[in-house]
Amino acid sequence: MTTPPQPRVGNTLLFHRLNDLTCLWYVHTKRMQKLDRYTLGQKIIELLIEILVLTLQAGFRSSQQKLATLSNISPKLDTVKVLIRLTHKLGCINEADYIRFESILQESGKMLGGWMNDVKSKAPLAGAPN
Repeated sequence: MTTPPQPRVGNTLLFHRLNDLTCLWYVHTKRMQKLDRYTLGQKIIELLIEILVLTLQAGFRSSQQKLATLSNISPKLDTVKVLIRLTHKLGCINEADYIRFESILQESGKMLGGWMNDVKSKAPLAGAPN
């Protein structure tokens, strides 16, 4: 019986950071007005959960599949940044919460970029002999 590959510790840190953000956002949406909660709030939660699932899956994939999965996460993370900025401009979240969410998103984006660069640097060159 073989054991499944374990995700790297550094990548687990990204997962936990994104999990923290998802929990913070979920709690925050409970304070939002009904219309905002069920439009922007819900869309952001859906994207964050999708990003969490993809991050977890990426930790168990081969390098080539991992890079494709990570490349799929990046635009979703950017979309969350845009939507949170929009909620701030619309007055759905205050300045302090906006700064906290943006800080976590910026940190997560840097971690994701670092993980992608690490995978690229370790990936075998296309067409190179094995």
